[in-house]
Amino acid sequence: MLEQVPWRKHINLSPDNLLRDVLKVVFDEDGGSEFWLKYQKNHNLNCIRDIHTEEELKILGDPEYVTNQITIALRDYPVEYYVPKSLIKNKSKLMLSVTGGTTGKEKTAIFNTKGLFEDYGFMGYHFITKHGFSYTGEGYSLLYAGPTGNHYVGKSIKRMAENTNALFYAIDMDTRIFKKFLIAQKYDAVNLYMEHIMEQIVDILKTKKIDCLVTTSKILEELYKYIDVDALGLKMIMNSGTATSPDTLKVFTNEIYKNVIFMGAYGNALFGPSFEIPRKENDYNMRYYSNYPYIQIDVVSKDDLFSKVNYGETGRVLMRRYTPECFIPYYVERDIAERIMPSKENGIFWDGIMNPRLNQDMAGKIVEGVY
Repeated sequence: MLEQVPWRKHINLSPDNLLRDVLKVVFDEDGGSEFWLKYQKNHNLNCIRDIHTEEELKILGDPEYVTNQITIALRDYPVEYYVPKSLIKNKSKLMLSVTGGTTGKEKTAIFNTKGLFEDYGFMGYHFITKHGFSYTGEGYSLLYAGPTGNHYVGKSIKRMAENTNALFYAIDMDTRIFKKFLIAQKYDAVNLYMEHIMEQIVDILKTKKIDCLVTTSKILEELYKYIDVDALGLKMIMNSGTATSPDTLKVFTNEIYKNVIFMGAYGNALFGPSFEIPRKENDYNMRYYSNYPYIQIDVVSKDDLFSKVNYGETGRVLMRRYTPECFIPYYVERDIAERIMPSKENGIFWDGIMNPRLNQDMAGKIVEGVY
């Protein structure tokens, strides 16, 4: 009997069965994805016939190469090129999002509004309750201080809010203009825009009753300078976006936001969030788990991207997504992390990652902004 994902108790999913179902849609000769059908033809493959397990995805080629081809398709072509023809006909059931452009021009991600996207609402509820956050039947209020508009993270947090009976507040944040100011070394503009962001956040925190704040470590490093955070009555902070080091987390939880439940989220527009499990006392390592098996995170050897490192070892972060509207068999991320074991006490029977952070080999190519 298959083990059940705790926020998806109505269905059992085997990764291999899910993969085969996705491949039947993506590589269907009449209704499949133009991108993947062309990829299959150019590389003389028959994916429905020859791929039955995750291990057999290797026939698609080197993960770095596959990542580059997917990047080009999602960045430079219409979404109709990537989404299977059988699914693109129902456009109103698809939701679009764009990446933040940290590694270059933004890419467009696609989600089925009733599939993976809806699932994140239940996943978010599972994790916030594991962290001890609770609310009455009247619900609670959540302030999201991050990019909204065409960015997935804001949409997913709003979905979680709807699923947990939360009143959703948000600010305006354009992460791309912030990065442009940084690249151009227009530091007066950087400071002015940061003030603009902080003014919005502080105004809502002062005038509204907010129980949960969802934002990034860059914001949290500044917020306490503008307002007495102890007087706000915040019950929970969800820290997402830019990477947070264990040392920074220790300062946040022990000195600045010491009376608040503190939970992390890791992810991007292509794959959505992975959430942090509760930490033990005096433990400042952040351990994240994905929305399995639709989204999977591996930690692989830098010398062999097909090989996972041993538990506790450091490697490249490689992500996979098994959904027909946006099939991504391999995507090599900019980050490194440690591979960690499943967390049975939290109902998680798949691998996770610990302390994801920017691979310093790529530091010169990356501009990290406020999110």
